[in-house]
Amino acid sequence: MNVSEIMSEGPVSIKEGEFVTHARQLMRDHFLRGLIVVDEGNRLVGMLNDQDIMNVTSTRSNVTVSGYARQSPTITPDMDVVKAAKLMVQSKQNRVPVVKSTTDRTVMGILSDVDILRNADLPRNVSKTIEAIMTKKS
Repeated sequence: MNVSEIMSEGPVSIKEGEFVTHARQLMRDHFLRGLIVVDEGNRLVGMLNDQDIMNVTSTRSNVTVSGYARQSPTITPDMDVVKAAKLMVQSKQNRVPVVKSTTDRTVMGILSDVDILRNADLPRNVSKTIEAIMTKKS
């Protein structure tokens, strides 16, 4: 299964020159924990998550999101979902932007862990228990 089959199109994004306070408002209005940061050409700059902007507590601030945008793995619509999921886990992100290609970083959509789980074809008769595969404290 390819990313294009399960990704969400038309994600909420913010331009790199906009204020952090606007990003916070977008996250609140759309119940999001992260935003895609794009340039004027809708090309990926990075991802902004709610933890990044919680440090800015003022309701009026001239701080822009450009300095807070984090790198994100390059996910393309034709990529296999399993490969994309592995990249998400490695980058410790639960949502990643989907770009047109590795060279054309125009944002096409977003892929989240919910998109993957919603479309996962899990076997009905799993022989392992949750306890056998869950992460435990060391």
